[in-house]
Amino acid sequence: MNSALRIIAYKPEDPGFEDFIKAGNSFYPELPANVFINQPSKRFLIKGFLWLQNDRPIARAALYLNPDLKYQSESAACFGAYECVDDVAIAGEVLNFLEDESRKLGAKFLIGPMEGSTWNNYRFNMSDENPPFFLEPYHHLFYPKQMMENGFEIIGNYRSHSDTKIDVDEELISRYEKHLAENGMRIRNMDTLKIMTDLRKIARFCNEAFAGNFLFTPVDEEEFVNKFMQIRHLMIPRLIIIIENEAEEIQGLSFSIPDVGNTKEKTLVVKSMAKRMTDELKGCGSYLGAKTYQVAKSLGFEKAIHAFMHDDNTSKHLSIGKFNGSVYRQYQLFGKRL
Repeated sequence: MNSALRIIAYKPEDPGFEDFIKAGNSFYPELPANVFINQPSKRFLIKGFLWLQNDRPIARAALYLNPDLKYQSESAACFGAYECVDDVAIAGEVLNFLEDESRKLGAKFLIGPMEGSTWNNYRFNMSDENPPFFLEPYHHLFYPKQMMENGFEIIGNYRSHSDTKIDVDEELISRYEKHLAENGMRIRNMDTLKIMTDLRKIARFCNEAFAGNFLFTPVDEEEFVNKFMQIRHLMIPRLIIIIENEAEEIQGLSFSIPDVGNTKEKTLVVKSMAKRMTDELKGCGSYLGAKTYQVAKSLGFEKAIHAFMHDDNTSKHLSIGKFNGSVYRQYQLFGKRL
């Protein structure tokens, strides 16, 4: 390690951990309006590291070890809250340090950026052609280059799609709602009087519905509830569409929120859309998309963003097909064998 660099390590319980969080802002003296930078999650966090040169922050990273996170069937550590000056050599020292620390933890791979799991922020955006949307973190665009020039490889490609035509297929909606009723299912929205109960049910459903996804690890129900309770004032219950069976078990879900940072166009962010893989729910994805658009149009939304779809995800093909989506932003996730 360069002798001119000083490293401060922070555990989540340390009194000075807030200094690690605040240090991230020093890398953005002119942060654009209505955006935020990546901040660490305390779950699975081993330590946060801050690199100083002449007492000035020049890099920052959080190191995580999620026991359920596997890549190529082997244990993987991950790093997040990554910030660094535009210097490949310094980035190399930072990443080499994180690799060494990950080896000490017994990890075979190091993945980043990822705040402990895919339930939190992860991936680097590849361009600033379009502005970030709500809940999408902002970062310097030279970070992917720092990864590639220090031996990291792309292990995942992702896209968000924008749809400026909120077209509604009323016939599809009517036909499918009749099909659901005939199979003993009902459609409802988030119950604001039982919001915590509903969020727990959604967490359980997502753990089952997304279990086959790339780099999936189960989410803790209370963590999930607490995370969304922080933005409950921004949720529109009609845009959280739930399909339940007679036992009140969730069978399908569309979860969308308004892009509150976009003051030019009333924009919807489609965060999650999922269903159980049963014969009775064949065609449910198209229905949930159409129903979401029907509600959005009635609420005056002009545009929809289908957020963070893995390139192997069938939802991506739904977005760019039936729902007229075009690529809005692209992202990459990096990994390296240790």
